[in-house]
Amino acid sequence: MGMLGKRLKSNGARVTLSSSLVARSSQGTIRVSPVGLCWAAFDPADAILPIMPQVIATAKERIAMSELRSMYFSIGRAQGRTMVRFRTRLEASALWDALRAAGECGLSPDEHAAVSRVLKLAGGRCSVLTNFPFEGASPRIRGGKQYYTGRISSAEAASTLSLVGVNSLRSSYIPRDAILTFDHRFSPTGTSLASLFGDLGEWCFYTPS
Repeated sequence: MGMLGKRLKSNGARVTLSSSLVARSSQGTIRVSPVGLCWAAFDPADAILPIMPQVIATAKERIAMSELRSMYFSIGRAQGRTMVRFRTRLEASALWDALRAAGECGLSPDEHAAVSRVLKLAGGRCSVLTNFPFEGASPRIRGGKQYYTGRISSAEAASTLSLVGVNSLRSSYIPRDAILTFDHRFSPTGTSLASLFGDLGEWCFYTPS
C-alpha cells in the first residue's frame, strides 16, 4: 500500500491511507483496499499497473499459520458435519448474483488453490452450484442463467471449480454464503496446510512462519 501511495503521489495525486488508500487527482478518485481491489470512475490502469512488477517482487511477510489460514477460511463442526467458511475478495461478496448473471467467477488464483485443496483434502460429497446437470441436482435460475444445486463428490467439485477469467462448459462455484458443508468430520493436518500456504504464488503476499 505504501508503494502504491508513493506511485500515485508522484503522479500528482493527493493520497490518504487509512483502512484503504484514496488518491484524488484532476482525473478523479482511485481507491485501493488492502485485499487488492482497486476501483475508480475511470480506468486506473495507467496509474496502477507500472508499479505492479515492483509490488509483486516484494518479499513475502512471514506470519503465523493460524493467522494466514484465517485469511482464507475457518472450520466449524456440529453433529458429525464439517462446515468450511471461505473468505474471498469478490466471489462471496454482494457481486455473487452479478457474477452468476454474467457467467463469470471471482475466485482469484490463490483463493482457487485454497478452495480446491480443501475439497481434495475433505473427500466425500458437498453442496455446490454448477452450470451443468448431475444426478440428484435441482435446477436454479440465477441472473437469467440456468444453474444446478446439489451434492457432488468433492473431487469433481475441485476439478470443475471455476476461476476468474476462465469460462468452461463444466464449472462449479462456491455457494453465496461461501460455506461448504461436508457430512463427515475432517481436519487439515499441519503438513497439508504448510504445503497449501507455502505455494499460493504471487497472489498471496504472506508465507507461514
